Amino acid sequence: MRISKVTISGVRNIGSSELLPCPGLNLITGDNGSGKTSFLEALFVLGSARSFRTSSLKSVVSTGEKSALVFGEIEGGFCGASQTQGVEVSSRGKVRARQNSVSVANSSALAYTLPIQLINSDTFLLLDGSPKFRRQYMDWALFHVEQSYGEYWKRFNRGLKQRNRLLRYGKLVGLKQELQPWDEELSICAMKIDQLRKAHLTELTPLIEKKFEQMCPIPGLGVSYKSGWDDSVAYKVSLALNLERDRAIGYTKEGPHRSDLVITLDGLP
Repeated sequence: MRISKVTISGVRNIGSSELLPCPGLNLITGDNGSGKTSFLEALFVLGSARSFRTSSLKSVVSTGEKSALVFGEIEGGFCGASQTQGVEVSSRGKVRARQNSVSVANSSALAYTLPIQLINSDTFLLLDGSPKFRRQYMDWALFHVEQSYGEYWKRFNRGLKQRNRLLRYGKLVGLKQELQPWDEELSICAMKIDQLRKAHLTELTPLIEKKFEQMCPIPGLGVSYKSGWDDSVAYKVSLALNLERDRAIGYTKEGPHRSDLVITLDGLP
């Protein structure tokens, strides 16, 4: 996959620009404040409809402009054929995205066509940040190599919101019956997510160990995966065993939404 053409207008200090990247490695150089990071941010917006610099997407729009637009021509993506992709952000933060001139409703479609991996100072959060960053790291890879993963992930999170709402506001009488269909759905999705993450880690671990050995020849590196619940039992069983605790705290405490990638050296974090 490669971007054969990218057009940017109204993104921070980039008024209007068009670039035809070469098929190999591209180096972007320039003076401080010339727009290098803004260019990278524009590519990130094109592939995710998000910014890595701010949570307020309207901030990417140049001062005085009504909108920012990033358009790209992409060759050899996961879908095989060349595609076009564009993202427009209004000065109010409204986002519109299109692929091959057809509107798309979610950012996962953008990421599937144009997967982007950002490597910056935040990358250290994989080691010393919260488990959330390590889950995102695993999810990013699986979204792009396992077509079914994204659907199970979305179903689980949708079901989790419904179950948590029932735990907080549902009536005590008949609560188990109301939770049953959501427990069934969560169990199906959780077991599949867990299976795919473990399989991915089996392939990933030797690569991590090899790279670590090249950079830092210190023995004792350990990489393991915690499911987020006692995976000696099915997730449905775990939900049933912990129902009273979950009801008391008002949310589902255990599950793949609490999993972690554990990295140790001689058994220490």
